Amino acid sequence: MGHLPFLIRKTDPLLPPKKFSISMLLCRYICAILHPRRTLDGIRKRRECRSRAFPDFREKFISRSEKKYSSIWDLRKDCPQADAYLTGSDQVWNCFSQDEEGKAWFLDFTPQGAPKISYAASVGKNRSDEESICFMRPLLSQFTAISVREKEGISICARAGRSDAVQVCDPTLLLTKSDYQRVLNFSRKSNRKGVFVYALNLESKEDFFWDIVEGFAKARLYKLNVVPAQKKSRMVLPRRYFFFPNVLEFLSTIENSACVVTNSFHGVVFSIVMERPFLAILQRGETRTTNNRITGFLSSLGLSDRIYEGGDFSAAMDAPIDWASVREKLSALRERSLEFLRTALAKCEEEIRKGRS
Repeated sequence: MGHLPFLIRKTDPLLPPKKFSISMLLCRYICAILHPRRTLDGIRKRRECRSRAFPDFREKFISRSEKKYSSIWDLRKDCPQADAYLTGSDQVWNCFSQDEEGKAWFLDFTPQGAPKISYAASVGKNRSDEESICFMRPLLSQFTAISVREKEGISICARAGRSDAVQVCDPTLLLTKSDYQRVLNFSRKSNRKGVFVYALNLESKEDFFWDIVEGFAKARLYKLNVVPAQKKSRMVLPRRYFFFPNVLEFLSTIENSACVVTNSFHGVVFSIVMERPFLAILQRGETRTTNNRITGFLSSLGLSDRIYEGGDFSAAMDAPIDWASVREKLSALRERSLEFLRTALAKCEEEIRKGRS
């Protein structure tokens, strides 16, 4: 769009350096002896994180501020210079703390009068309580334009004084399959002999219908590529299937899989972007509140039948998907979202001109 975006690098607040004593080191050694599995898991996790090369990806593809900011006070003291500031999207308005530090996610560190936009800010039912509404009300009043990712976010913003909030698509959907292939240049293999499994927040195998998924793969002679997104999933799923891809491998493996099984919103998103057969499994327990992201998105594309809640797994996976219809609906959703960005940025430019005159 002719603008020069960059990411503000904010780290966790600086903590005082740890002081190690002989007794502390002895305790570590004793714990390693008494709990060898926990120690080995920690070593494996560090190795796996290094192999995924996230820092290399950020360095290559993401423009970032030179400075790292450790707190909102640090940001206020030396705010990175920009014509407009934007916040979004995943979890930014779901997990904030209701204190000064939490205001950073509402851009409450920018110069006075600086234009602010929210794009697809995620705000769900867990922020519908009166205390959260009161916290957000003065912060939202400073925004030039507001958009949210979930439908219920519109009513939450309205309660906080912003009845002009609109719903837009997740930013990952602003790019098409060909955009990802061209920009990231990941491999395009013709061999589709694997089941890509992307799972998070699992308490047990039953949460993911694991025996059914594994049986399906074995019956089809498909390789299982399991990406356990969090520690809980690593503890309950069989390690022999684990796969720890970097960013390019993650997208490439989805595109080159026979099918995808996931309980992740973005697992569903990229299955659809890459036009692969998939089934979505809804999360259970405390994290079930995040399911509305999946159900709402699939409903908007006419794909609610891709949610698996039991029954004939093979028949559910093999049910045809009308990709032409999905592309048409996705294109309309993408265009509405891009139009919001164009209009919001135009308002920012107008505010800048008025401020200079």
